[in-house]
Amino acid sequence: MEILHFIEKEFDFVFPNDKYRKEVLGLGFIVNEGDEDSNKTVAITESADEKITSQEFKAEDFEKLSSGANKELLDIFETINDYCLSISQKIIRNTTKHYIGYSEGKSFADFHFNSGYCHLMLRTIKYSDPQNKIELLGDNYNWAKKAKLRIYPGDDLE
Repeated sequence: MEILHFIEKEFDFVFPNDKYRKEVLGLGFIVNEGDEDSNKTVAITESADEKITSQEFKAEDFEKLSSGANKELLDIFETINDYCLSISQKIIRNTTKHYIGYSEGKSFADFHFNSGYCHLMLRTIKYSDPQNKIELLGDNYNWAKKAKLRIYPGDDLE
């Protein structure tokens, strides 16, 4: 279980609950009552003094991520950020070294700043995409978010 908690922290995703974690490990026969309700990711300590902290939105990380972005890209981020946070009061926004993530139990979107554009990594579901802007990534991309949407300044965000 400690290895799975480490993987969750290191790769910024969360298994749904302890029941699922045990099944992934081939230990479904020791599922306990209440494991379906458990969704905690325990911090793993590398040494007595060095502790991996829980995910949260950090302004200083956001400043680093958005340092090369122009005003148009920052406006795009604000629009998408406001939309994601308006979906539910349970939405959690966090930062990593590489992106801003959004989750509600499971991660559903990652926002990345790039030079001249930004992109969203999204969970693979059926999208209404009349402009064919969502790129589905191949099966060799082994993460939950296999849809990518590139957004350029001036794009219609609707």
